[in-house]
This record gives sequence, structure tokens and C-alpha cells, in this order.
Amino acid sequence: MENRKTDFYSKLIAAEEKKASNTSSLLYRNECEQIMNRLDELKRVNIKKTQKDYRLLRKYEILEVTVEGITVKKLQKKGTNLRFVCAEDVFDVIDAIHRARGHGGRTIVFRETSEKYANVSRSQIELYLQFCEECHLKKSTVRKSVTVKPIVSNSMNSRAQVDLIDMQSQPDGKHRFILNYQDHLTKMVCLRALQTKTAEEVAFHLVDIFCDKGAPHILQSDNGREFSNKLVKEVLMMWPECKMVHGKPRHSQSQGSVERANRDIEAILACWMKDNNSTQWSQGLRFVQWKKNTRFHSGIGRTPYEAMYGQKARLGVDANSVPEEVLDGMQTEEQLAEALGVVNEVTDTEEEETGVEKQEEASAVINCISCGKRYFGLNVCNVCENPCHSNTPCSMRNNDADESVLCSICSRSQSIHTEQMKSNIEQQKQAQKMIDNSVKRFQPAKVGETVMVPVPLVDRGRAEFPNVKAVVFQALDNGTYKLGTKHGLLKQVYTRNQFTPCLEKFLSLDDVVQEREVSLREVAIAESMGQGQGFSKCSCTKSCMTRRCKCLKNSVLCNSRCKCSASCSNKVDTQ
Repeated sequence: MENRKTDFYSKLIAAEEKKASNTSSLLYRNECEQIMNRLDELKRVNIKKTQKDYRLLRKYEILEVTVEGITVKKLQKKGTNLRFVCAEDVFDVIDAIHRARGHGGRTIVFRETSEKYANVSRSQIELYLQFCEECHLKKSTVRKSVTVKPIVSNSMNSRAQVDLIDMQSQPDGKHRFILNYQDHLTKMVCLRALQTKTAEEVAFHLVDIFCDKGAPHILQSDNGREFSNKLVKEVLMMWPECKMVHGKPRHSQSQGSVERANRDIEAILACWMKDNNSTQWSQGLRFVQWKKNTRFHSGIGRTPYEAMYGQKARLGVDANSVPEEVLDGMQTEEQLAEALGVVNEVTDTEEEETGVEKQEEASAVINCISCGKRYFGLNVCNVCENPCHSNTPCSMRNNDADESVLCSICSRSQSIHTEQMKSNIEQQKQAQKMIDNSVKRFQPAKVGETVMVPVPLVDRGRAEFPNVKAVVFQALDNGTYKLGTKHGLLKQVYTRNQFTPCLEKFLSLDDVVQEREVSLREVAIAESMGQGQGFSKCSCTKSCMTRRCKCLKNSVLCNSRCKCSASCSNKVDTQ
């Protein structure tokens, strides 16, 4: 306690020195005595008052308390019952209220002190809480994942992620699940309604998607290794030529992309059902899929449709900016083609009418390999070397001096390649941003620093602290840490997000027993005020009257998790 008080005052004085002199809340005992003596003097003797005296009279007054014939004078705020605390007593005052309220937090302690004292601030309470070991031990830990190596895909179908959305609470006939398949690079999703979540039914729908989009090199699922193995096996049975490996299961952070897509799909689906006043979500999945694939994705900097097909999504004639009044008056395909600016192809009948005399001229007419239009010239595509005209919308000229020509097929292929390269660049930027945020959130721990390690509920009692204190014993090369306690070194190595550093030092390296390795449960039991976790249950089928009963052997009553029957004699008598 004395060490805590000394460290508390050293930091408190250093913090108050940084403030302006008129904003400091510290009031030392000798200053209190000088103020009270001056107030007594001004009250008893009629003397000329200075500006400082008027300020003292406006702010302070003396409270006299008689205890067993002894009069004690205390300084309080004028017009209130709030007393001023001397700087030497701040720690004791906060400590008494903090412990009286069951180690309450900053808000609870400040509310209590503000009703009794005039100069105890929030910053002083926050500083005190840094030195309370019990508060660190009982503090709940928010689990946040540390980003070590984000997944970045270089090409389409290099990795795909599949996940199931559970809709059992809102079934649509026989359909109770939604299959969400997502290509990791383009973020293109495919949705299917499922009746069950068996590997056979999932594989059936995956093969349907693979026949349309192609099969990925890596199929990633978090539904468990057994499910993933069986799923890949079923796919290979239906499609022997397909070669896949499964990703890491039961770790949702490693496939956060499809997990995030699940949230969007659920939100879009809820809006579709509301707009259409329908509960048949299996019919709305196709519209949800379209809306998801045509909305901007910040991770790749474009829509999934653009990343997949190299152009913006088109939906009907409206995408071509044709006025509505023009569309209303159209009756034939020729009118639509004329409105869209498309030149009709030359028909065979029109070619026959040209006559024999124009055959030499017609021999110079070439069909464009891309759009089929006929033109005069010998321009060829620089990639596929097929004939193509250079002055129509189907070609794409570069800005180079040679004015190279690309046919529409090669132009589209190059556009898709460009969009996917840009998607990969945006993914790399996002991955670097994730790493930077993770490093900023989880600063590297130093050797000798005190940390709090969370204890799982199954390893501790209900009324035990959720953390144990440890010290960073060694920092390993792979970004993990070896932690030590006063009961020995922990067997497991920990990453930076698995413990919380303390601002103060509650444990040193000299306190660590280096010759012994212990588990976290052993440390929790050693730190416990009782018997640690202490949970037991029996699998008896009779009356639990012999020492074979695990509960009876440990001298505890059978509980609701035991498999004993109603005739158990080791239960509380409720009659």
C-alpha cells in the first residue's frame, strides 16, 4: 500500500505541475492552515481587506466540529457542505470510498466524492485506479484480433470463401439456409437457398457455381475441418477434374470478407422482403445477389461486377441514357438500334444487289472479327491479329503515337485484366491499412512489463477474478511472447491481443519461478481464494449412493448437468 501511495503522489505532483497555477486542485495542509488562520483573523479583527482576502471570503468558510470536547476546524466550500481535502489525504479519501463501493469504477467513485468533497477530480480518481491491482484483475477483456498477414488474392478463382447463413428461425417452406459463395479477388457473390446444410447438398450447389464461374484453387470454409474435408470430397466425386484444398476452419477472422458479406446480404434481403411485402426470401435471393454484386465495394475500389466483367453493370436500355419519351414510341428492333446508334449489318440480299461490276471493290471489304461489321481497310488487332476497323466503337485506340488497334474481344479482355489488377492493388492497400491499425492498437510489449491474462470461465470459479497477473518474460521472433507468473512460466505462448498491459508494475521478473512450467488453469487455481474452477458432474444412472459417483466423491451435490435420475439421493431435499 505504501509503495502505491508513493507512486501515486509522484505522478500526481508531476501532472499538477503541468497545469497552470490557478487551475490546480491540490491544496496542501499548510496552505489550508494559512487560509483558516486568515479567515479567523478577518472575522475577529476589523482590518482593511485586500483583493485576495475578498477572494478567500467568497470561496472558503470554516466548519467547526466538536468531538469529545475537542474542536476540529475543517475548510469547506462556502454555501455548501463540501469539504476541501488536503493533498496529503487525497489517496486515503479515494481509497476508502473505492473499497466501500466494492472497487467501483471511475463514475461510481466520482459521484460519491463529488457529494462530499470539493476538490477531488476525475483525473485524480483515474490515476488512483491505475494503482489498484484488484481492478486490473477484475477488468473484463475485449477480445480483438491482431492482424498478422491479411489474405490478398492475385487472380480470380485463386481463392473462394463459402459460408452458410442460418435462416432456421425464419424458414421459407423447406428452405432453411443460404449458401454464400464469394470469389476473394472480385468479391462476386453467388447465393443459393438450401434445405439442409449437409455436405452433399452444399457440394451439389457448388458444382453448379463452378460450372459457371470455374473452380477455385482454395475453397475456404469455417464450418469445421470435418465438414470441409467432406465437402471437398463430395465435390471431387461430382467433378473429378476439379482440384481444390480447403482453408482454415473454425476461425471466422481468417475469412472476414465473406462474414462481412453475410451482414450485407441479410440487410439487403430484409429490405427486399419489406419492399415486396413477402416472406419468400428464397425467391428474392437472385435480386439480392444482383444488388450486392453491383454496389461499390471499398475493399477493391469498384463494384464486383466491374472487377469480374471489366465494365459497368447494364440493366435494360436505361443504362444507355436513352430518353424515356423516345423509348415509349418504339415498336421495332430497327427503331431501337437507330436510337442506340447501331449501324445495321449488310444483309446477303443487299450484297447480291451490288452486281458483278462491284465484285472487285467488294473484295476489299473485310468483316470485323469483333462486331461483324463490314468495312474497307486492312487494320488488324495488335493482339489477336484479326481484322478490325479502327474508327468504330468496337475498337479501342491507345494514346501512343502508333495508334495501335484492339478489337472489342481483346479490348474487353484487357479491361477485365486491368480491373482485376486494380482490385488487387486496392486489396494490398487495405491489407496494409489493417496491419497499420493492428500495430497502432497493439503496441509491442516490453520484457518485464506487467500484463493481465484473461482466464476462461471453465478454468475459474464464478466469484473469481477473470484475469491473472503475469510478466512478459521473453519476446519471441514470431511476434509471440512467453509469460511468467510467481507460480511458474506459462506453457502456452501468447500473441499481443491475448493479454492487456498494465501501466503500473505489479510483478517483476525476480518474482517468476523459472524452473517450473504451469498451465493457465493451475495459475488460476493457485490465485483463487477457494478451490478454483471446482465444477464436477456425474454420469450416474442410479441413486448416487456409492463413491463411484463423482459428485459424492467430491462432497458436492448433484446439479442439473448430471445425468442421474430423479431418484438421486445426492440432491437438495426440496420437500
